[in-house]
Amino acid sequence: MVVHLGPVLSFRGATATTWNVSALWVLDAGDPAPKPVVTGVPAQVSSAIELASDAGRRAWRVDFAIARQASAAIVDYQLDSGPRNTLVVPAAGEPLQLGFASCNGFSDPKHKKKIGVRNERWLHLRDQHRKKPIHLLLLGGDQVYGDSLWRDCDLDWLAKWLDRPLRERAQQQMTTLQREAVASFYFRLYCERWTQPEPAAVLASIPTLMMWDDHDIFDGWGSHDAQLQDCDFFAGIFEGARRGFRTFQLQLAPHEAPPGAIAGAALSYALQIDDLGIVALDLRSERSPERLLEPGSWTAALAGIDALAAKHPKHLLVVSGPPVIFPSTSSFERIVDAIPGEQDVEDDLRDRWGSAPHIAPRETLIRRLLKASAAHRTRATILSGDVHMAALGVIESRDSAPPFASVINNLVSSPVVHAPPSKLAILALKVLDRDIEIAPRIAARMHKLPGVGKPYLAQRNWLRISGQANGALLAEWWVESRSEPFQKLIHPVG
Repeated sequence: MVVHLGPVLSFRGATATTWNVSALWVLDAGDPAPKPVVTGVPAQVSSAIELASDAGRRAWRVDFAIARQASAAIVDYQLDSGPRNTLVVPAAGEPLQLGFASCNGFSDPKHKKKIGVRNERWLHLRDQHRKKPIHLLLLGGDQVYGDSLWRDCDLDWLAKWLDRPLRERAQQQMTTLQREAVASFYFRLYCERWTQPEPAAVLASIPTLMMWDDHDIFDGWGSHDAQLQDCDFFAGIFEGARRGFRTFQLQLAPHEAPPGAIAGAALSYALQIDDLGIVALDLRSERSPERLLEPGSWTAALAGIDALAAKHPKHLLVVSGPPVIFPSTSSFERIVDAIPGEQDVEDDLRDRWGSAPHIAPRETLIRRLLKASAAHRTRATILSGDVHMAALGVIESRDSAPPFASVINNLVSSPVVHAPPSKLAILALKVLDRDIEIAPRIAARMHKLPGVGKPYLAQRNWLRISGQANGALLAEWWVESRSEPFQKLIHPVG
């Protein structure tokens, strides 16, 4: 048996008695379906489901329903005579240990020169997991970087298409063979990026929940010129990237919905684990320069948040790739235009919630989270990546009952691999750093990171979120070259 990728663990939901996960393997097409053996605790193992195939390889998923014990349990699983892998299943009601990371790769090869050890933060995450097990890893976008498709030698016709005038590009049709070649590119991309030993060790030992962002397609997806966003070539690229996202990040068979799918909200999903609710918003499937989601999908996504909050979790974590709270992008775009060598971030700036077309949906989302927090006594916290730094945004409503329900933290952790932004870009952020008026009686601002004394830390990092016995969450940014984390305690609603 030849293993091209895997295992990659994915979280499928939990009850008081069962912890449901799946594992993905990519094997040679001629190999039989994988039949892993699970030991350590009672578990039901499903028959393998074929998710996709490409160039003599097949991607398989196997589901495990693992019985939760009176205390945390170590579970071993093994594929035939291959290496033994281990995950830790928490007891029902045990405070959960979560990790969060984003931006696993490079938008351009030039960024590799700016860092030391490529996967140093993955190594650190792995070591911290071994010391204090992480039960669930949230990955908030850019799990792979599809930008290299424009340079891929098997897709040289894409580079030729890119050289044509805009009008010709917008009118040209992508052939069926070209569409299949793009899908094959994304299949190969996941196999190449996720077989690196450092992330592979983490993905094999911690179940994941993932949501994509622009680079999982290519830089700035959804924020490009409308003629391009609507053209057939972009549609073909998106179709291939979406197939890769569904297969590898969500581990879905064709036409299958994600666990906890929010009906009508693209690939958004909402799950509850004991006293914790998690919502991951799909802000790429229907994105355009004017919208984040189609109007009906946006309504459905907000209804999904309401429905999960109504189950009264103590904490509600909302995953949004770009930070909801960040300095105004309209002013920043003008500054970036004047900075030599920084123009390549312009599409990312138009991606931000502070860009003009997205300001109204941002207010709607914040109002909905504040209302849910007050009505159901759940603490809403937003998790974001994208901006290649550690940061902390805080939303405060001047309506303060019940206690603390009027505060939402936006925890930003990025990148786990990509190089941080330049000092000049950070300086520009500091110049623009001021209070953000979301709406009358609702304001937001960037806070200084606890223990850092500044609001932006341009170093690679990942985030641990630890449940506490008193119901609080402890957020810890583990930053490259620093031996201790920076901490932020998030209290439940009083």
